[in-house]
Amino acid sequence: MTRSSRVATTLCLTIASLAQADVVYSDGTFTPSNWGLETFTANGAGGSVTAAQLSSGGNPGQARSVTNTTGTGPDQTIFGLHRYGTTNATRYEPLNQGAIASVDFSIDFAFRSGVGGQGHGLALGAKQGTVIYAAAATVTGSSTAWNTYSVTGLSAADFTAVSGTGAINFSASGAPIRFGFITSNSNGSSGTSYFNEIAYDNFLVRVNQVPAPTWTSVVCGTLITTACRRRRSR
Repeated sequence: MTRSSRVATTLCLTIASLAQADVVYSDGTFTPSNWGLETFTANGAGGSVTAAQLSSGGNPGQARSVTNTTGTGPDQTIFGLHRYGTTNATRYEPLNQGAIASVDFSIDFAFRSGVGGQGHGLALGAKQGTVIYAAAATVTGSSTAWNTYSVTGLSAADFTAVSGTGAINFSASGAPIRFGFITSNSNGSSGTSYFNEIAYDNFLVRVNQVPAPTWTSVVCGTLITTACRRRRSR
């Protein structure tokens, strides 16, 4: 390979990496100033969600303690959106960073106190504009041992609006998105209030971007062809 061809190939690889670079948001310390908390309810206005940083007892080290307390009316559900980051750098901006192909999510959890049972409802959370979305819902259970919940390849179709209306927009024209996780609890028909406290650690969201657009292939092909022609003309 000629020197000019090597330069063209290196440049192409650089362009491709810039055009498609997955973005990762992660946290294992949960400094309070790095997290926002929004609460909302279904079928009533009762209940609360509180959160605090644990200085020890995580998996390992620090963690985020979340306590959900239900209201006293029947069939009430309390939700908490725990938003990661408070700056523009910690949100995903499709307009500047490109369309999203899929999202991966992973988090650790362990039961700390409360009535137990199914623990918390847990889901990947996202907020775009004023609408809050949830995806890949599960339950934590009441084991005091650390467990990991992990899902991959979540598309826009996997996200459901849980506060507000409308579909999430993963296209390059979409508004900025801030990711996090959602916790929830319901009190059923009895209307009995209860609480569960769960510790969370090793939060991770990976945004997998749409493959590099065809213009990168065109540019690279032009660069390499030009390099080869220059070589032959010498």
